[in-house]
Amino acid sequence: MATGVSIASEYGKLQDLWRNIERDEEWRLVIWNAQVEDMDIIDKFMEIERSPAGEFTDIFFRFDTSYQGDIKVFSESLWEEYISWFEEKVPEGYDIMAALKKDGRLYQDYHPDGSLERTAENLWSELLRFKSCIKGLEKRHFCIYIPPISYEGMDLTSWFTNVLDGIPLGIRLITIDYANQRKIKLAETKKVKFLEPRLNMPDALRNAMDKECGSYDPTNLNSLYTRQIRTVLDCTSKKSESVLDKEVSKLIDLSHQLDREDVILTTPIIAAQAYYIIQNNNKSLLFCDRTINESERKMRADDLTAYSVWKVALFLKAAIFVGTKKPDAAIPLYEQVAAAAAKRGDILYVLEGYRMSAYLNNEQGNIEEAFIRSLLALEAGSHLDMKQRRASTFVYAASMALRFCKKVRDKQDMIVLEKQLELWLGSDWRELVSAFDQQPDNKSQILSSLTKKKQK
Repeated sequence: MATGVSIASEYGKLQDLWRNIERDEEWRLVIWNAQVEDMDIIDKFMEIERSPAGEFTDIFFRFDTSYQGDIKVFSESLWEEYISWFEEKVPEGYDIMAALKKDGRLYQDYHPDGSLERTAENLWSELLRFKSCIKGLEKRHFCIYIPPISYEGMDLTSWFTNVLDGIPLGIRLITIDYANQRKIKLAETKKVKFLEPRLNMPDALRNAMDKECGSYDPTNLNSLYTRQIRTVLDCTSKKSESVLDKEVSKLIDLSHQLDREDVILTTPIIAAQAYYIIQNNNKSLLFCDRTINESERKMRADDLTAYSVWKVALFLKAAIFVGTKKPDAAIPLYEQVAAAAAKRGDILYVLEGYRMSAYLNNEQGNIEEAFIRSLLALEAGSHLDMKQRRASTFVYAASMALRFCKKVRDKQDMIVLEKQLELWLGSDWRELVSAFDQQPDNKSQILSSLTKKKQK
């Protein structure tokens, strides 16, 4: 392990790369070609640069619109997201336009021209008009960051190819791509720049963990326990059950020595997740059950730790049953979490629990039950704000509800559902939902977000 590596040193490498291209006026698109383990820190770099703490002079914006393969729809959706920035009601202290006006930095009032055709070229033009209304930005660029999650699984080459020649001076596009499985297949030119960071994030994170847990005091139990968690998780990459058994046993011994309630609760689920990663379902289920039993004994209305551990254990157990084709065993677990989450106002877990129940009931041929569960998922998700609904599995639930409604209800019920979806998802709800309808309907795409993270 490289002991001199830190998160700060790796972040500094990103700053150096950006510094090398910042004053180049010719490029219009920068693509960070990154390893999977480096994508998070690059995303954090982009987030910091769009905050007041950013080092560089350009002005950074982030668009979270999801790309589903349609160039025209994506450009229109970018427009809608841009307009929403100026329509959203925010507290006075967070109103950027009001702050600019108060500081005397506005040449004139600004509001997007909603009459323009929703094309990428018009969006760039509108952004430049916005920039021209603000004093002091004459020599700066507006940098538009499109994060990789916006086009996860989709090839964005055609959209960038379509808009590249129309990007004017003053506008720059930025995104992150997977170096080993590129989704944007463009060659480097004067207009297109590649940034290819050479980072060592695994060692940087290990060093940070060692520092946090007191690596210089090998007799400290908290230090030993935290480092043993890392050892257990490192073992999963080796896929050796015998090695993992040994390290899990050490972790459990340390948890008993610490004798802290939070440690006693969380240690079995760490073991369950480790065995799940190496695909030993029996041992994973064993530790899931230990976690569930222990957390249920300690779970009170005001106890967030026990509840949080409990719901993760039930979702992991359910995911194992889904993967081993035992939907009858998984459905009650998802519904149990949804019911408990509803009592605690845990909206996302209510949404996910009923969404998974709906999917599995449909797989079993119980369409009426599936429809009811999809409606329960939608009702839960309706308590999220619009942006969260559009970016979450709420859209999957909407897609399922429409399919099930068509099979078991009449036309009037379908009209009611469609009107409600327009209220919940916006006027473009059909395009948003249809994008999920076009995706293959297989297990990997309907597992909970927790499970999907573990499979990647």
